[in-house]
Order: sequence, then structure tokens, then C-alpha cells
Amino acid sequence: MEPHPATEIIDTEELSSLLQSGGPEKVVLVDRPGQGFAVASFTLALCGIGFGLLPILFPVALTLGALAVSYGLIGRQSDRASRGLALAGLLLGLASLLVGVIGATVVYRAVTWAADEVDQLSDRVEEIVNDLEERIDEQVLEIEASIDETVTQISEDVSGQIQEDIATQLEDLQRQLEELAQP
Repeated sequence: MEPHPATEIIDTEELSSLLQSGGPEKVVLVDRPGQGFAVASFTLALCGIGFGLLPILFPVALTLGALAVSYGLIGRQSDRASRGLALAGLLLGLASLLVGVIGATVVYRAVTWAADEVDQLSDRVEEIVNDLEERIDEQVLEIEASIDETVTQISEDVSGQIQEDIATQLEDLQRQLEELAQP
């Protein structure tokens, strides 16, 4: 918004000199920048550090830290009264960036460790599966051999029993024939 053509914007030093010289002859508006960037920098930095305490939220801490640093730099240039707050926001913003980097490192190492553990577990599971397959194959062979032996034994026993039964029946038939052949 542009000032009215008859309005002149002056800073505080010019206002002091006007007041010492007997007062202004016109209405004077003092344009004094606020502390918005300094307050924003400080607030963003504190939030960034807070979010950075949870390592998984490191992207939020990095983003808020970067904003806090940039707003802190802008705040230091704008108003003398807010320079201290802007400097605090700037330094805390750097701390937020540091916390974010540490969080990123922690998350990276945790993910790498978890991936290594999963790989090791996968290798161990594969070893166990291979071992179990070998044992099962051995047991199957043993069971097959046992079944073959049992079948052979049963077959021999049944064959022998059948031969005995046939022999007994033949003897019975021969006796019956002999009895019939005798008058």
C-alpha cells in the first residue's frame, strides 16, 4: 500500500529531531517494523527441537530449523529491539537442524540395523529349512525301507500261511478221497 502523497514516512531519529525543533507541522506516521520474523524464528526453532526429539520426525525438525534460521536472519536485519530474539531463534534454529541431522542418522542406522537383522534371520531360516528337508528326506527313506521290509515280511508270512492252508486242504481232500475209495 502506497502512502498518501501528502504523507511522509520518517524513522524514529527524524521524529526526535522534529520534536526537538518545536513539533511537527504535519501528521507524522512512524513506520516501525515489528518483531514478527524474530518471534516466528524463535517459535519455529523451539518446535523444531521438540519434533527433533522423536527421531522419526527428523524431516519436520529439519524443515522448521531451516525456516527458523532464515527468519532469524531476516529478523536480525529488521528491528534493533528484536535482534536478541532473532539471534536466539537463529541459534535455536541451528540446534533444530542439528537435532534433525542426528535424528536422520539415528533413523538411518536403525533401518540399516533392522535390514541386517532381517537378512541374518532370513539366512538362518533358510539353514533351518534345508536342515529340516534333509532330516525329512532321511526319515522318509527310513520309513520307506521299513514299509518295504514289513510288506516283504507280511508277504512271506501270508504266502507261507497260504501254502500251509493249501497243504492242509489237500491232505483233507486226499483223506476224503481215500475214504470214498474204500468200500
